[in-house]
Amino acid sequence: MTGNDMNISLFSWINGLPHFPWLDPIAVFVGNIQQKEAGGLLGAVFLYGVLFKKRNVWLGSLVLASAFWFVNETVDTLKPLLDQPRPYDILQNVILLGGKPSSRAFPASAAALASLLFFYIYFMTRKHLLLWAALVFILGVGRVYQGLHFPGDILGGWALGISTAWVAYGVYRFIQKRLISWNR
Repeated sequence: MTGNDMNISLFSWINGLPHFPWLDPIAVFVGNIQQKEAGGLLGAVFLYGVLFKKRNVWLGSLVLASAFWFVNETVDTLKPLLDQPRPYDILQNVILLGGKPSSRAFPASAAALASLLFFYIYFMTRKHLLLWAALVFILGVGRVYQGLHFPGDILGGWALGISTAWVAYGVYRFIQKRLISWNR
């Protein structure tokens, strides 16, 4: 069995799981909220840090916002270059929840942004790794359940998001050390 066959088989299994009238709207809501609300939330956290003079908060949110920008630009560059189709473009009987995105599939931007956010929080706090990893997993599998991505698209998004979170945390620590040395 090739990698592509496994990708299709796993997609078919996840997308073919029972769909319940109460669960499908929740899956669509969660899949959509993570992208739409992230910018507003980051802006609010940044303002809180600035207004209440919490340097670690505004610096951390500024670095995270820069990482979000980087991931969005990387995904927007890679999708047309790699030109990977979405499941509903090549398979029959896909259960599609929500609308059809106009962009290509790989890497999955929702998976990249969710893993960036939650793993950045983990790196900053060093707490609740299983919780953050479970949220990333559920959101990624949810995108397959919705019929929007193959599992390989999700894995690519996770790789991009987690690696960017690790680098962003390193940038945060570097800048934080420089700010501390400037204040002496």
